[in-house]
Amino acid sequence: MRSFKSSRFRYRAFTLIEVLVATAIIGLLIGLLIPAVQASREASRRAECVNHLKQIGIALASHHSAHGRFPAGITSTHETREGEKTARGPLSVHYYLLPYLEASSLYNGVNIVLDGTNRRVSSHSANATVRNTVLNGFLCPSDPNGLRPGNSYRATVGPYAFEFDTSLRVPGGGHGAFPGFDGTTANDFTDGLSQTVGFSERLQGSDSGSSFHRSRDFWFSGIWELRHPSNSDEVVAACAALSTSSPEWWPRSGEDWISARYADTLYNHVGPPNGKGPDCSLNLPFGDPGDLSGGAISARSHHNGGVNALLMDGSVRFVKQDVSLPVWRAIASRAGGEAVAGDSF
Repeated sequence: MRSFKSSRFRYRAFTLIEVLVATAIIGLLIGLLIPAVQASREASRRAECVNHLKQIGIALASHHSAHGRFPAGITSTHETREGEKTARGPLSVHYYLLPYLEASSLYNGVNIVLDGTNRRVSSHSANATVRNTVLNGFLCPSDPNGLRPGNSYRATVGPYAFEFDTSLRVPGGGHGAFPGFDGTTANDFTDGLSQTVGFSERLQGSDSGSSFHRSRDFWFSGIWELRHPSNSDEVVAACAALSTSSPEWWPRSGEDWISARYADTLYNHVGPPNGKGPDCSLNLPFGDPGDLSGGAISARSHHNGGVNALLMDGSVRFVKQDVSLPVWRAIASRAGGEAVAGDSF
């Protein structure tokens, strides 16, 4: 019988240097992989944000088809004895788009006719259930802030600081797609629907009561009483001249999608998108918390290099944050007569 002897194998251990080299290589690979994964996730979030804006664009077109006009930026809740329209807790463009966003039950659930002197429709307790409903289609996943129900997409008033076309305080008033009490028609856009921005993005507020966040919050400045800025450039300069420490600010911007106001659902093209300077109101707060009548309330996002903007023809463009400020303002006016090349924004 043939016998076999078992073989003995000798194993050599890794040296300390080899372990360190292997660890360094693994760390380098992880360092290269993580940014790529993050970039891929942000690309997916940005695509979802674009899709939300496109759905809003379709809803705007459907509303115009059904009613012959787009929703008003601020809906009048009643009239004075002299017949002047006024608004207390007015309902937003977002509310009037609900039937075209598969949310008719929410639209029908709002009590618009309220008895008594308290006619703040959007903030009335009778409408609390609707007001507190979270709609994912109004939230951009690139913004991690958790203010709820929340809103990331805003209707533009135009290139000026105040909400209404009829404002006498700033020449020209709003002149945007959603100029206060009056809903616009497609014929009002003599610059062209494809040349006029209707919606863009804005980051939600910091929700901080201890410190002012320059890219999220807006500053209650009161500069109107001091300087009376007469144009958008003067408004931007006045906001930029404010000190770095804000005595009073609004940290819950974008908390609500049902209220028609600068605090939640409106913005303007006074300042550039993702501007370095702070946004500020011209007046001190009044009415409901967060209310202001005008100022620089800019488009802002977490997307690298710019913001998504919905044009009134339903298309969505990514506008770089270094866009020329005159061009940015020009594409916010519906009938300014500016000649803007398609490749300039």
